[in-house]
Amino acid sequence: MSGDHHGGIAVNAGDVKKAVKAREREIVRFLSKVLQTPSVTGDEAAVAEVIAREIEVIGLRPRIEEAEKGRPNVLAEWEGPPGPRFVFNGHMDVFPPPAGSEEEYGGPWSGRVEGGWIFGSGANDMKAGLCGSIMAVRVLKEMGFVPKGSVLLTCTCDEENGGWLGVKHLLGKGLIKGDFGLNMEPTSLKLLLDHSGIFRARFTIEGKGAHASNPSEGIDALEKSVRVIQGLYKLGKRLEKRSIPGWGSPTLNVTTLHAGTATNVIADRSTFSIDRRLVPGESHDEAEAEIMAVLEEQRKKDPDLRFVREIISDRPALKIPSDSTIVKVIEKGFEDLQGKPLERMKARFGSDAADIVKATGMPMPILGPGDEDEATSVGEKLSIEEYLAAVEIYALTAARLLS
Repeated sequence: MSGDHHGGIAVNAGDVKKAVKAREREIVRFLSKVLQTPSVTGDEAAVAEVIAREIEVIGLRPRIEEAEKGRPNVLAEWEGPPGPRFVFNGHMDVFPPPAGSEEEYGGPWSGRVEGGWIFGSGANDMKAGLCGSIMAVRVLKEMGFVPKGSVLLTCTCDEENGGWLGVKHLLGKGLIKGDFGLNMEPTSLKLLLDHSGIFRARFTIEGKGAHASNPSEGIDALEKSVRVIQGLYKLGKRLEKRSIPGWGSPTLNVTTLHAGTATNVIADRSTFSIDRRLVPGESHDEAEAEIMAVLEEQRKKDPDLRFVREIISDRPALKIPSDSTIVKVIEKGFEDLQGKPLERMKARFGSDAADIVKATGMPMPILGPGDEDEATSVGEKLSIEEYLAAVEIYALTAARLLS
């Protein structure tokens, strides 16, 4: 059987499957420990410590990089002789567990293993994928493989908040560079080459408070927000008419609205947020300009309209060429391991991968265990078989790219 090798050690699909099987208990135990460590966005320090400790155990030196105190990112590089660099990218933070999670399978941070499943918040999005990449490096090292080049592990914080303190910070400092990479967001082990972009913003409308019995003495911030929101909904309807083959239409939604302090007081401030989903081919600058045009149009009608804008998330769309070397390597490896062709998919979510591709130009498709729809569900669980299969795919991909 042919294999991929460096330093005299051949690596083929059968070898990888045997190596993962032999280490199954340790591979699952690591994920369980990470799931037992709460890491809601903004509180990633404890899980970063667990991950850094495991990276040390497998013989690498972790680097902690903080954009703000207590908001760590963890990086580590496995280096061999000169050659290309392969980047694994995943995030450590998770959404808050949904209400009712405390009553399911020992609570949201149980890491419980039962009946072929592992339970815990963030198992799908995306602790299993992140742990799988680290375990893939461990498996290859213990098999005696030496990369011709290097593997860079990037474990980021703040992804669910737009990545400002995570991937965007690391890219700004030039700490994520490579020749090809893989992001491990949940795709049910399908290959994702394209996803939509995201632009989210929060607008605060300023007014002047007054007693509701004498509204003429105030400036009603809520009324002004409603007029702007009506204009945004009209823009959303126009966007529905733009249909992109294979994607459908871009979307614009007003997702939150907060105003007022009492039922008998005119609101002196009103805040609302918007979520704009871009399809591949759309320009972020143009999408933002369309939104701002709605506010400027309203300001022409109402000179008292004053607002402050805060960008919450700005994620480009992802598009990876289907003939990229890494795509071919992943697809061949999957078929060798699973005995069937690898399915492709598209998605209407954002990822750190898109920021990395935009900033560096490296091709970084997405493939991970778990289901995006299962994430944040009560009693969230993930198939252990799927998690182990991901470790196999990650290990074989790295070995073939760096042989």
